Amino acid sequence: PMLRSGITRFHVDSMDSHDIAMVLDTAANIAIRSGAHCVHSWFNEHNMKGSARASLYLYNTKEEVDAFIEHLGKVVRYLKKF
Repeated sequence: PMLRSGITRFHVDSMDSHDIAMVLDTAANIAIRSGAHCVHSWFNEHNMKGSARASLYLYNTKEEVDAFIEHLGKVVRYLKKF
């Protein structure tokens, strides 16, 4: 059987994961995790500061997932200006 998880880790080139998480929280009241997620050695080996991580699963509605995707796109476009 295929194991599935609702946890999705992502990285946006040239953007700090903490900035993405902070703007999502402040602008849209969407909470995600950011950082090295207890695997600092892996991120250090790959010369990365960390990643962003969202948990989208059975406890979320379709509207919440759609809002996350919409607002993440807005945050990425906003942060690319800087």
